[in-house]
Amino acid sequence: MKKIQTLIENDFFLATILSAFIVSQFFALKITAIGISLLGIIGITLLLYNKFYKKTKLQKLQPIVYCWLVVYLVRVVWLFFSNSRSDGFLWLDRCLPMLLFPLILQYYPLNEKIIKFVLTFFVRFCLAFCLITIGIIIYNIITFPVSVSAWLNTPKSFYPLAFSWSNYDHPSYLCIIYLLSLPVGLYLNRHYRNITFIELAILFIAETIVIIFTGARIGFIIIPTLLFIMIIYIMPQRKLKIISFITMITIALIGTVVLFTFKNSFLDTFKDSERSCLREIAISSIKENPLIGVGTGGMKSIFDKANVAGDLIINPHNQYLGEIMQFGIIGAIPLFVTLIYLFIIALQRKDFLLLSFLLVLMIIMLTEMPFDTGKGLPFALFFSSLFLVISQNNKNVSKIQIT
Repeated sequence: MKKIQTLIENDFFLATILSAFIVSQFFALKITAIGISLLGIIGITLLLYNKFYKKTKLQKLQPIVYCWLVVYLVRVVWLFFSNSRSDGFLWLDRCLPMLLFPLILQYYPLNEKIIKFVLTFFVRFCLAFCLITIGIIIYNIITFPVSVSAWLNTPKSFYPLAFSWSNYDHPSYLCIIYLLSLPVGLYLNRHYRNITFIELAILFIAETIVIIFTGARIGFIIIPTLLFIMIIYIMPQRKLKIISFITMITIALIGTVVLFTFKNSFLDTFKDSERSCLREIAISSIKENPLIGVGTGGMKSIFDKANVAGDLIINPHNQYLGEIMQFGIIGAIPLFVTLIYLFIIALQRKDFLLLSFLLVLMIIMLTEMPFDTGKGLPFALFFSSLFLVISQNNKNVSKIQIT
């Protein structure tokens, strides 16, 4: 028992578990499942250890735990409205992180040492991931052979080669993970000075190259959004309004020039007939069942009836539409209220990390359904819970200093 006690009270061990989960997000779903299981087992063990062995009085549950519980319960209750309950049960299994992560991370001993280790590891692993991916791209261009121009003109035809080493090749989900490292890196630079601006510059360049060569279109929207909020974060308060105004004008001018200079090729990048078809079907379904929706897992039968073909996963590729399609206006309220609650907290506390994450999440929700996929949901629940705990810790430190 003493060895177990020493292990689960060791900061390096606990930080390694969190870091291992982060690594699992970049690889195949089986690896992600192992990462979730490992984090879950250690987290629950810590909770039981503190409650029953150390006899520690646990703090009451944070409101966010109840928020995610309600979101999960909607998925349980709406099974009764589904005409495809077998698919619905699969969704319940997939959505278990809603119950797991907010609870575990609330009681995980996230001291400053662990936070610094995990966030630093995250940033540097993202950099390593992008550099390795660029190396694989160069290798394939040389040996495949494929010309650079051919790859750039049709990145969707070649991006599986770029991610072949990781055995997971969804460019959009990978994009939101490694792009999140930009604001995290800036946060570390400002708080701990352990990530330099040179590292951030290399990270930005590497991530941009990966986005271009893998055709992660959503990255073209996320990058300027993050750069804008990062500029606001580092600017002195008295210069903030002026700099923000100049930045917005500059981005607008550059965007206008790019749009009119490369109008057809730029807009064609975002055209997707398959996704448009899926969204039209979703909107039609919402009109038929606006309040209750089609039930948990009921989307599949709708798309099957429409005989939708293609390589895309059969869902609306839009969390806002998908949530209402599946659970109706009534059932979609808990998720949207939870996100608004997190957004309000981020604004009230001026929390740079949480706000950056939420902006990334809300953008990806326009093109994917992160709360209903094996990759998107662990990412969303882990980082929202982690940043919320960090935000709470910072708030408590501020109170102590003021007192």
